[in-house]
Amino acid sequence: MLKRFLFLTIVIFLQGCAEHAMRVTPEVPFTESLTNSIECNVHYDGNTAYLPSLLVQNSNNDCQVIYSYTIHYINGSTDWDGLNLFNPLLIVGFPMSQESVIVEGKLEWTSPNKESQIFTASCIATKTRNLFQTGGSSEPRKECLFAVRDNINKQLTYFNKGVSQ
Repeated sequence: MLKRFLFLTIVIFLQGCAEHAMRVTPEVPFTESLTNSIECNVHYDGNTAYLPSLLVQNSNNDCQVIYSYTIHYINGSTDWDGLNLFNPLLIVGFPMSQESVIVEGKLEWTSPNKESQIFTASCIATKTRNLFQTGGSSEPRKECLFAVRDNINKQLTYFNKGVSQ
């Protein structure tokens, strides 16, 4: 009975051994929040939750903003999942493979005098799969979309400070 208890305790303990890592570039230092928003004619066809919060839609303004992002999925080593049937370490949460998602965001800002500025950010999220956590890449994708949004928002904060001075 004690052996079963120890085995189940170890299995439950190692169940959460799936690793999740995320990296965002460029690295922008933390800034205080900026109260001045950027009012432009914003062209964006996605979920507004992923749009940088400094942007405010104003069709009457001459500046133009185009925001877009791309998402790439990389599912590593899932072709060899059949070999995992013979791996006894899977019972204790040993990783089977890795999944990655790459989100690249781009914001093109064009001023009324036709000067343009491009802000880009990218995020890579990697998650390992194990027998107990095979979940998809939905949550890392969402986290990366928010991280790219926040990174471009910080870049806009620095840019807006320079424009307003």
